[in-house]
Amino acid sequence: ISIDPRDQPADVAIAKAKALAAYHHPGADVGWHFLTGRPEAVREVADTIGFPFRHDAELDQYIHPAGFVVAEPSGRVGSYLLGIDTQPAELLAALTNAAQGRTVGLVTRILLLCHGKGAPLGRYSLAIEGAFVAANLAAIAGAAAVFAAIWRRRHG
Repeated sequence: ISIDPRDQPADVAIAKAKALAAYHHPGADVGWHFLTGRPEAVREVADTIGFPFRHDAELDQYIHPAGFVVAEPSGRVGSYLLGIDTQPAELLAALTNAAQGRTVGLVTRILLLCHGKGAPLGRYSLAIEGAFVAANLAAIAGAAAVFAAIWRRRHG
């Protein structure tokens, strides 16, 4: 779904033709849809599936995460594949799981959140960086406490 309200059906048809030409798989045109819509409808879909984006007026570009949102036949989000280097096997697994109605579990979603980079700036969000720092400090403090307790027992 194009998030750029300037894109018209002819624009996404050209984008689809280019993608299909690079894909080289017969029949892909039947199941692969490139869409556009009214800005408010596109925003509603994006908000519903958890796909943040914003327009940067200075750059005249849309800032958004890189990746895929894979939907199940019911329309529910099955998985998020973040980044620009999605491996074919990873995409196939996501599509297979979605087709079978299996969604990504909570732990996997948390791991994706923690290991996926914040797309707008290509770096981790402050909340995630803060969580990493807190977890590392807690681990260091815990290790120091264990070593201190062992040292006290040995040296009384």
